[in-house]
Amino acid sequence: MNGYAIIDCDGLELTDSTKQTLTGIFARANEVYNTGKPCIAYNCTWEGYKISPISIMVNPRPNGNYIATASTLQLEIDPQDGVTVINMLGNQTKKISKGE
Repeated sequence: MNGYAIIDCDGLELTDSTKQTLTGIFARANEVYNTGKPCIAYNCTWEGYKISPISIMVNPRPNGNYIATASTLQLEIDPQDGVTVINMLGNQTKKISKGE
């Protein structure tokens, strides 16, 4: 097993918890999962700014979706190419301003 599997997240906004549609993302998640390699996600954004590469784990769920986990975020990917970002910290996070 050499190298990493890479998945293009097509501009996925990681701070948006509403379902986002990214054409072809389910097929890409399936392909990455089937490689059995460590996975890197790229082409993600955080409040409109590029944030990549990101190390993620991609695993199938019993309901037919994939779940991609990156630190405190989970990305629920459905067969219709819908992606829902789940922040596992909920609202425990605090936005830190410059100078704090």
